[in-house]
Amino acid sequence: MQKQQTMVLAECMQVVYNIGRAAHQLGLLHIAMANYEKCLALGAKGDRQAASLAPEAAHNLAHIYRSSGADDMARRVMREWRTV
Repeated sequence: MQKQQTMVLAECMQVVYNIGRAAHQLGLLHIAMANYEKCLALGAKGDRQAASLAPEAAHNLAHIYRSSGADDMARRVMREWRTV
């Protein structure tokens, strides 16, 4: 991936992560989830630098799933994105 494309992807990812985080803090979980999922989708398209926010988005999304009782979905997200 070209450097310029990587930078644009990273910026887009940061925007949707920040919107998700703000919505999460306000208790607007449906908006937070949608933006965390967009962040993960963008992370899947990019290289390591562009995907730097994916682990944080995955953690926050899994937290929302756990708090709503969807433990299987939380485990799936964590297994996919938080592996070392």
